[in-house]
Amino acid sequence: MLPFLLKTKDGRKSLNGLTPEKPKPKQKLSHLKILLLTTEQKPLRIDDVITSMKWTGIRKVDIFDLKKKVPSLEQLQQYDSLFIWFVSKYTLENSKKLGDIVAEFVEQGGGIVIVTYKGLVSSKNNIGLSGRIITNDFLPVEPGRLLRAKNDQERIALGEILNHEHPLLENVLAFEGGGCSHRIKTNFKPGGHKSELIAKLNDNNPFISYKQKDKHSGIVVVLNMNPLSGNTTLHGNGKFWLRSTNGFEIIANSLEFVSFK
Repeated sequence: MLPFLLKTKDGRKSLNGLTPEKPKPKQKLSHLKILLLTTEQKPLRIDDVITSMKWTGIRKVDIFDLKKKVPSLEQLQQYDSLFIWFVSKYTLENSKKLGDIVAEFVEQGGGIVIVTYKGLVSSKNNIGLSGRIITNDFLPVEPGRLLRAKNDQERIALGEILNHEHPLLENVLAFEGGGCSHRIKTNFKPGGHKSELIAKLNDNNPFISYKQKDKHSGIVVVLNMNPLSGNTTLHGNGKFWLRSTNGFEIIANSLEFVSFK
């Protein structure tokens, strides 16, 4: 069993993944407008990710179904930041269109959060993001091979922290990826105006990182995780990240960071 701390600065406690406690909502987040861009088609799973955001104080989260069409730049610009989450194959044509439009959104100052599963997976059997968001050095990590735990010893957790004081780690003391522990094998890519690897996973892969390509562009945060939580009534016991750890805060901190740069 992986060890993890059980108390955050806001006083929230939980002893295991079966008895989640809501994080303390942050008033600052209540004014954010977030667009969730996803290929997920199962409503309960989409609701799980939206719940993770709303429990932290984010009130306005809209959903854009990438399986139906590619959003326009004008549609994206109605939001403070984007949360991009792939779960299935995407057509190469639409993948490039989306990557180009998202890159333009960032160039004009918009912030995005990308979870690596499966948006940054590079393989013949998966098409995630492509286009300029990948090729023009916007990202702090490289696309990589999808990894999944085969046994309890391969479950991922929060590893080395490189910047304890960074706002991306506010109230983050622990993280455990659950039975699946999805992540990608990748490397941190420094550069641009600002970039930083904030924390690693316990398998030494980058976990939380960001890049700002130039001083006028928005910030891109990459979270090397699957955003689905271990809601036992929805996904089975401990399949995804454990709710007794700080996945809620990691997602919320990332959206706050890219929205208020």
